[in-house]
Amino acid sequence: EAPSLKLLQGPEKPWSALDVGQKVRSNIAGNFTGRTHLYVYENNDVLPRFFLADRLRVFESGATVLDALAAAGLDDLRRTAFVERAMLPPPLTENVGLSSGTVSLSLYEADRIRLSLDMKGASVLIGTNSYSPFWRAFVDGFETPLFPADHAFWGIYLPQDAKTVELLYDPPYRLF
Repeated sequence: EAPSLKLLQGPEKPWSALDVGQKVRSNIAGNFTGRTHLYVYENNDVLPRFFLADRLRVFESGATVLDALAAAGLDDLRRTAFVERAMLPPPLTENVGLSSGTVSLSLYEADRIRLSLDMKGASVLIGTNSYSPFWRAFVDGFETPLFPADHAFWGIYLPQDAKTVELLYDPPYRLF
């Protein structure tokens, strides 16, 4: 069992701790009863899907952003937005004061995401989804720029009183 994995749902004994006989018995029992065990783990050695950055580092090129990301430790990655200078949206500047807070996921669909915020001041929301210009961001109902943060993720500047973020996928084509 990996120390960074925490069992959130599933039998008390993780699948990796079962011997071959126990795994076979579990599978046979599931075949006859229709039950299957679902194991859900939280990996504490990865970035969360959405988090607030209380630090901002600005770089002159995408290459220098990538170099800084490669050299950063996990704590720095969890607290810092690494941004190329040309991608900074107004009013975000290199010397803006940022603070921490929490993000709660309210809705997650293929083309719509809603988040609730609890912040102590202005911050940068990082979404670890791949950046695409076809996503639109709305902070408390007002459209706000979405920019590449950490070179490939979503970044959204949040003013100190922000409470909600809604993200909508709006490509130039429609299938239906």
